[in-house]
Amino acid sequence: MVEAGKVENHPSKEIIENVVKINQEILEEALSRHRKEIAQLQNKETAMKKAVAKGSKAQQMAKKK
Repeated sequence: MVEAGKVENHPSKEIIENVVKINQEILEEALSRHRKEIAQLQNKETAMKKAVAKGSKAQQMAKKK
């Protein structure tokens, strides 16, 4: 018997290309988000280091008085 409208088990080339494209977009979004997070963390670290330096200088000046 021959089945009409039989679905092939092999995905078409078009579907594979679409999946690859979607996966690439997801990867790019994740990498972009991680780059932004790294930049924010570096800025926070720098701000904290500056705050500590200012605080210790203020403490030193207070002790001298």
